[in-house]
Amino acid sequence: MNAELIGNILKKARKKQKLEMKEVAAELHRQSIDVAIKTIYGWENGQSYPRIDIFLSLCKLYGITDILGEFGYNETGDLILTDHEKELVLAYRNLPNLQHPVNVILNIG
Repeated sequence: MNAELIGNILKKARKKQKLEMKEVAAELHRQSIDVAIKTIYGWENGQSYPRIDIFLSLCKLYGITDILGEFGYNETGDLILTDHEKELVLAYRNLPNLQHPVNVILNIG
């Protein structure tokens, strides 16, 4: 999973809890984790990842109890696709003549 996707999920979860970044930084500080608001901004915008201990603290703070599920995986670790993502995969499979240009655009395969 890429940093941008993780960041988007963390940002959405923070906003759902109605927390400002400064409140998150203060709570992490209370847990002896010192991070700048700029660092939190970087995580939420996919510029970097939080360390795993900080990531778990953020999940707890944001009320994320099903970490795998929230970040797109089921209990077995398989990737869970949204309905939109499933549509994209099916469209990709049904248009083999466009697969190479799509791969080039996405810089894959």
